[in-house]
Amino acid sequence: MTPTQRSMKFFRDQGLVCGIVERWIPNPKHPGGGFRSDFLGCIDLIFLGPDGVVGVQSCGQDVSAHQKKLIEEQADEMRSWLECPGTQFLLIGWRKVAAKRGGL
Repeated sequence: MTPTQRSMKFFRDQGLVCGIVERWIPNPKHPGGGFRSDFLGCIDLIFLGPDGVVGVQSCGQDVSAHQKKLIEEQADEMRSWLECPGTQFLLIGWRKVAAKRGGL
């Protein structure tokens, strides 16, 4: 399960309405046959929260690298998003936790 899928499940399990806004763009000239495109270059999914619309960037364990990119490369996009009334932003990192061996 991808980080975006994990986030989507997490929010839906809480009864929130959400949707993926990240898209696959096919391009035979691009390595891998295409690339992913986030909304504003930094939002993978959007959910309707109790206080407004929330944009979410989901990632694995490399949260600090994503945070650095948001601050250094996506600052204008983030500012535009956050200046809209009723919008918020979350950066969520997921990691696998090893099962405890020999215990409960």
